[in-house]
Amino acid sequence: MQRKRVKGEPDMKRIFVVVLIVLFQGMAEGQHSTGFEHPGNIQPVLQYRLPTWGYSSLVTDISSSGVGTHEHVSHIQALLNPVYDRYFESEKDIVSIYLTTDFRTEYDRSSVVPDTPEREMNVNYTLSGSWNHYLLIPRFFLEVSGNFYGGYTRTKIEDITQSRSNVASPSLGIGVGRIRNVTPAIRALRFNERLRSLSRELNLSATEIREVAHIIATFRGYNSVFDRPDKYFWQDFYSQISSLEGALSAFDYFYLNDTFLENLGQRLEGWDARLKLDYSNRYINPVASPKTSDSFGGVALVGRWYKNLSLAHQVGVDAVARYTGSLDEIASEYQDSDVQIRLSHLWVISDRLLLNSTLLGVVPLVEAEMSYYRPSQQYFDHYGVEHYTVQSTFSYFIENNVEINTSVNAIYFREDKRATWSYNLGIGFYLVRSLVY
Repeated sequence: MQRKRVKGEPDMKRIFVVVLIVLFQGMAEGQHSTGFEHPGNIQPVLQYRLPTWGYSSLVTDISSSGVGTHEHVSHIQALLNPVYDRYFESEKDIVSIYLTTDFRTEYDRSSVVPDTPEREMNVNYTLSGSWNHYLLIPRFFLEVSGNFYGGYTRTKIEDITQSRSNVASPSLGIGVGRIRNVTPAIRALRFNERLRSLSRELNLSATEIREVAHIIATFRGYNSVFDRPDKYFWQDFYSQISSLEGALSAFDYFYLNDTFLENLGQRLEGWDARLKLDYSNRYINPVASPKTSDSFGGVALVGRWYKNLSLAHQVGVDAVARYTGSLDEIASEYQDSDVQIRLSHLWVISDRLLLNSTLLGVVPLVEAEMSYYRPSQQYFDHYGVEHYTVQSTFSYFIENNVEINTSVNAIYFREDKRATWSYNLGIGFYLVRSLVY
C-alpha cells in the first residue's frame, strides 16, 4: 500500500529535480572543465629527477602581557618562542629538521592572599628530524628519523614544586629502491597545456618543462621564507622561461597561475622496500605521583609501489609487516604484530574532478590483550582484529556554481562477521553571487 504524503511534508522528488536543474545549469554555465590533452605523455614524468634546493628559517616570537590595579600587579606573563625549520632535497639526500622551544614565565598575586604570590616557569621543546641518504649505485638508501618531546615546570607559592617529562622515539632503517614525488612534473605538463590553449605558438620545450617542474617543486620553500611568497615565486618562475617574455597579457598570467588550483592529488612514481627499527622511551616525573618510565621496541618491513599508468591514472600498493613489544621486564607480555596491505587508485577525471579509491586489509599476528603506549606509527589504522576497509572519495568543482565532496567508507570485521559503513555528502550551491553597483 502506497503511503500518502502528509500535508506540509517536503516532496523529495521535487527537491531532487530542483537540485538536478541547478546542478546541470552550473555545468552548462560554469567555466569549462578539461582533462589532460595528452594523457599518454608519461615520459617526462618517468624521467623527472628531484632538483637540488632547500630552505632554512629561524623565527622568534617574544611577547608579554600583564594585569594590575593602582595598588599592586595581579598577573604578568612573558613568552619566548623560537622556531627553527630546515629542509634540503636532492637526488642523493633529503633532510628535514624542525625545532621549537616554548619558554613561558608567569607571576600571579591574588588580592585575597597578597603576601604569597605564585610564580611559575614552563619550558617545552619539540625536535623532529629525518635524513634519507640514497646510494645511487647500487640503489640502496639509509633512513634515520626521530621525534623528541620534553617539558619542565617549576612552581613556587610557599614551597617549590617541579615536574618534568620526556619522550624519545628514534628509528633507523635501510632499504632499496626509490619513490619520487612527481606531482611537480605533472603540474608542469598541465601548465604547458594551458599555455598551448592560449596560443599554439606558445609551447615549452622539454628543457623548459623540466625547469618549470623544478621551480614548482620549491614552492613550499617560498611559503616558509617570505611573507609574500606568490610575489617572489612567480618572479623566479617566469624568469626561467625566457621564451614567454612579452608574450602574455595580464589575463594570461592569471589563467596560467590557476594551474596550482587544479586537484591532481599526490603523484608518486617508483618502488622501495626497507627494514625499519623503532624505539620509544617515555619518562614522566609529575608533582603528586610517582615517576613512570617505559620503553618499547619494534621492527617493521615496509614495501611500497606506485605507478602512473597515464597522467590521469595512478595505482599503488603499500604493505607493512610489523612487531612492537615492551622492553621492560615487568611488562614483557605487551606486544603487538600485524600485516597491513593497502591498494589505491587515483583517477584525475578532469582538472576539477577527482576520484580516489583505497582497499585496506589488516591481519593481526599476535592478539593484543592490553593497551599500551606505542611509538607513533606512520602506517595505517589499527583495530587489533582482522578487518578490511573500502574507501572512496569524490570531489567536483565548477567555479562560481557548485562544489561537491563525497566519501563512502565500509569496514568488514572477519571474526564476528560484522560490517559497518558510513558516508559523507556535501554539496555547495552558489545560487546568487553578483556585484552590485
